[in-house]
Amino acid sequence: MTVHPELAATGFAPVGTGLGPAAKGRKLEIRQVWAGNVDYEFWRIRQAAEMYPYVAMDTEFPGVVHCPSKPHFLLTPSERYAALKSNVDALHLIQVGLAFAPSPDAPPAIAFEINLREFDPRVHRHAPESVKLLADHGLDLAAHRAHGVDARVSPRTSWLRASSAPAALTTPARSRGRRSTRRTTSGTS
Repeated sequence: MTVHPELAATGFAPVGTGLGPAAKGRKLEIRQVWAGNVDYEFWRIRQAAEMYPYVAMDTEFPGVVHCPSKPHFLLTPSERYAALKSNVDALHLIQVGLAFAPSPDAPPAIAFEINLREFDPRVHRHAPESVKLLADHGLDLAAHRAHGVDARVSPRTSWLRASSAPAALTTPARSRGRRSTRRTTSGTS
């Protein structure tokens, strides 16, 4: 696995185990989530969400296939959103990254890369130069197809809680007595 250049610049690198906070000079643990360990890693994500109130999320898509007709800086917020939405709707997500931190100024304590299986460059739209860049940085699309998490995950898993609840993946059967946390994309029950 390669480390993203922005992450490498912080002095952190992937290592070992645990949910302890990362400090300057300590290594950031980046957990790889695949179909074979998804239940355990989602449990760890829930634990991290309980411990760390700040979550950063990153996604990897196979490039940009819909480009606006004018330069990005001239777009209105609505036009920027429409351009982003058209690409998200047209493309298959490759990876979701989550990084958990104890405060907005602290470095992340733990991060997760959820590797998804749906994207296949032989049949799905993509920007070839973006896919090449991802491959050059260590992303193995064959491994994603063979071992990645199904984007639908499973019928027992809800995705992120929103609003005042801590962000977490929840499994209703394992919710430890909490009410249902299923949310729509608008963040309401």
